[in-house]
This record gives sequence, structure tokens and C-alpha cells, in this order.
Amino acid sequence: MINCSDSVFEPEICKRLIAETPMSVMVTDSNLRIIQVNKSFVDTTGYSAAEAIGQTPRLLSSERHDTQFYKAMWHSILDTGQWQGEIWNRRKDGEVYPEWLNINVIRDDEGSVSHYAGVFSDISAYDNSRKRLHHMAHYDALTGLANRVLLYDRLGQAIEKARRDKAMLAVMFIDLDHFKRVNDSLGHRAGDRVLNAVAETLRQQVRQSDTVARISGDEFVVMFTDIQAVEHLAKVAGKMVAALERPFDIGGESAVHVSASIGISVFPMDGENAESLLQHADIAMYKAKESGRNSFMFYTDQMGKVLQEHLLIERDLRKALDNQELTVVYQPQVCAQDHRITGFEVLLRWYHPLRGWISPAVFIPIAENAGLISILTRWVFTTACLQLKDWHQRFDQSLKMAVNISGKQFKLGRLDEEILSIISSTGVAADRIELELTETSLIDNVDKATEILNSIREHGVCLAIDDFGTGYSSLNYLKLFDVDKLKIDRSFVQALFNGKSDSEIVTAIIGMANNLNIAVIAEGVETKEQLLFLQEKGCDEIQGYYFSTPESPAVIAQLLAPSENGQN
Repeated sequence: MINCSDSVFEPEICKRLIAETPMSVMVTDSNLRIIQVNKSFVDTTGYSAAEAIGQTPRLLSSERHDTQFYKAMWHSILDTGQWQGEIWNRRKDGEVYPEWLNINVIRDDEGSVSHYAGVFSDISAYDNSRKRLHHMAHYDALTGLANRVLLYDRLGQAIEKARRDKAMLAVMFIDLDHFKRVNDSLGHRAGDRVLNAVAETLRQQVRQSDTVARISGDEFVVMFTDIQAVEHLAKVAGKMVAALERPFDIGGESAVHVSASIGISVFPMDGENAESLLQHADIAMYKAKESGRNSFMFYTDQMGKVLQEHLLIERDLRKALDNQELTVVYQPQVCAQDHRITGFEVLLRWYHPLRGWISPAVFIPIAENAGLISILTRWVFTTACLQLKDWHQRFDQSLKMAVNISGKQFKLGRLDEEILSIISSTGVAADRIELELTETSLIDNVDKATEILNSIREHGVCLAIDDFGTGYSSLNYLKLFDVDKLKIDRSFVQALFNGKSDSEIVTAIIGMANNLNIAVIAEGVETKEQLLFLQEKGCDEIQGYYFSTPESPAVIAQLLAPSENGQN
């Protein structure tokens, strides 16, 4: 601040400095009457010098600050001779704007206050940038909803308030069902329009005091405060499921249909902090998906126990991989007519030192969710290829090896490159390898699966559809993926003589496959009656306990050895 009472500067020089400085300057007398302003003041405030001079600084008051603010300001001015800080003022046209203001006291030779000088700059551009940065940091760029950062902040504050008031609040974790199909079939722009439509639908279902957030891709969270009854949450969740089930018009030729699975957790019963509430709502959401999707479910302690169990199994599975505790066994696949062994399905086994045998139905889904499935598949596939090469050299080069592939792997890198690399490095014939995939794994990843499987098929690898009849069973997929073999699910085989429908389904699958020149294998064959039925209908191959349980390589070698001597 320039002090014009300082003898270093002539009064005329001070006036010129005040006039030409880019900062806005306002000088008042000791009674706070404006006696001088500069051009920057006029440009910033919109008031001419004639309009300002003779007025008090209240001319610029925005009325945004209370009396306590001004009391603190004047306490600093009178006590220290200056004050600086951010203040909101009003231009002549009524616009309120932020400025950074410095106020200095000017005293005469006797030490009495003679003038006050205010120097300020308009920081509205900075303030707007700050607001934009704040918005970018706290709001989702696509939908304008709160993002994860803002959600956690609001949820944390709401929990503290609910704890003080002994009140309830709730979190709903919402995940769109099969949203990937929208992006894959209509493109990401259409997917973005659906997400915006979903966001707007969710806004319409909640109160203004509630928070709707998008925390990732197709995952949304709604926070409800001041919950009076849990039953009310069920009604709201039911309305949300119904609202999201309706078709969305996103400007295309036809409306887009989506649905949602919702998980709900309630404070304080289901968690004491933001992280636990969101985690438990997420668990409940996955349970809703497992129960058929397009529904909602409340978190329960049992779900938490299941999660804890899964975490323990995941931890031990990682150790088992490091310590090479997993083993593979092989179940023979035989020709339905002459019972000659044609190949094997490789199966993974895990004997836990404390838990005993753990079913693949338990640990494979955990491996998928934990990101371990690629490591498992790579090891199983390599082991199976090396074993098959050994049996080719010792027994029969026509033998095939069927290996199960998880649908999750279509999302993880180039599956085709990895499979072909293993086949090449082990030296096994590619056309003796058969990949087994479920219908669900294919439909969930159509575009990626088509690209990868076509690349693999070009090198001679065979493709089989596992558990056929339990998924979508679309003829289009049989054509799209150039399928070599259909595997009839064991549930149909087991129920062949329990009712008419299962035997008709099996008959229809075999007949269709024969007409399409696709081989058929039935798994789960345990009785002679089942075998005779399948033989009569023209099933090509059989797999099941009627012929052999899954066995170690040593036992399989004994089964193959007689063929070497012509005794089989």
C-alpha cells in the first residue's frame, strides 16, 4: 500500500501512482467518506468517480456478510492498522462478486487517523475457476451426480449427525444388469445416454435432501437420511426397480431396456462408517444379482459371514498357488457306441490342509472375483497340454483334451495369444485341444469372445459349449462361434426318466446337433439305462461315473495301457 503521507513521495506522484496502478484503489477520510478512487475502481465497480466520491464504502455492500464479520474486520484495523481478506461486494449493476481487499490506516504527524486506503482486486475469475475445479473434483462429469469423493464426504457427515440424533440412514447400491450389452451392441455414446437417463430417473425417485451418486461405470449409490422405518426403504427400492425396468428412449430407432439390482444397508445396524455401509450394500446387491437380477435385497449378517468365508478362502487359495497345492485330474470321455476312450476333461482339485476337499464350484468363482482365474487357467492349461503330449507319445495320438475356460478371461488381455503360446511351447497338436465354455460366458462377452475364439479356431483348436440347455441356447450362437461340440448338462441326463420334458429336451438337442453336423457329448452318465437311451438317440460321446470317475494321470495311464496291446 502506498502511503502518501510518506515524505519520500510528493503528493502529485502519489496521485499518479494511485491513478495508474492496475489495482482498484479507494481512499476515504477519517469519517469513511470516499475522497478518491482510480480508473480500475471505476472499471471494477461500475461507479464513476463522481458517483463514488462523497459516499461511504457501504455503497459496495453485498449484504452477504453479517455484523460479526465487520466487527472482526474493524477490530483488526483499529488494533493493527490494517486488514486483508476475501470479501463479497456488489457492482453498480447489482452483480455480486468476490474481491481480495487490503485496508490500511493512514495517520497524520500527530498519530491520529487521517485516512483509510482500500486496495482490492476482482477475483471472480479465480473464484469461478476454483468452483469449476471443486465441481470437477466432486461431481461426475457425465451425469452431474455426486461422485465417490463427495458421496464419502456427505455420508461421513450424515453418519455423525445420525449418531448424535440416534437416527437411521440408508445406502442403496445400484448396479445395472447386463449394461455391457448396451455398449457392445449400440456403442458407448448410446451407453452414455442410458446412464444419463438412469441418473435422471434416480433423481426423480428421491427427496431433495437425499444424495444420488455415480461411483463408477454403471454403479450408482443413493444415500437416504432421516429414515423413519425400514419398510419405507423397501417401497422406495421397489419403485426404483420398476422405474429402471421401463424402456429408455435415447433417440434411436427403438427404446433401450435395462434393469437394476439393488443392495441396501442401514445405519447403525449394518455398519458404523461409510466404508462398511457401502461394502455391505454392495454385498447385498450381488446377492440380488445371484437371485435373478432386477430386484432388491437388504444386507444380512449371513451375507457378511459368507463374505468373510470367501476372503479366507481367497487368502488360502493364493497360498495354495504359491505352494503348488492344487492338482489336476482327468475324466475320460468315451465313444457312446464302442466305449473307446476318445479324450478327457481336465478338472482342478484342491485339498485344503484344514478344510479338506474344497469344491471347484466354491473356489473357482472366488478366483474369478479375486483376479486369480488367469493364473489358475494358465497353470491348468499348461499341465493338461504337457500331459496330453505324453499320452500321445505313449498311447494314442487321436486323444483329445477338454479344458474349461472362464468367461471372465475374455475381459483380461488376449486369451487367444496366451492359449496359442502354450500350445506352441508344449508341442501338442492344436486340433487335439478342446475349449469348453458355457453359454452364459459367451453371451456376456459376445464381441470380444467372437474375436478371440475365431482367432483360436483358425489354428485348429476345437470349441465346445458346456452345460448346453441351461443358458440361452440360441442357434445364432452356434453359428456365430463355429461350435464343434455340444455338451448336454448333467441335470438333463440325471432326470431322463423322471419326466417327459427332460428326455424330450435331450432328444431335441441331439437331433439338432446331428442336423448341424455338431458332435454331442452327454455328461453325468451314471447308469446303463441312461447310456442305452443316449445310444439310441444318436449321442456321440459319453462322460460320467458309469465309465470312470476323474482320476490321476497314473490311473489314466493304466486305463490307456491295454489299448497299446490291442486288448481294449
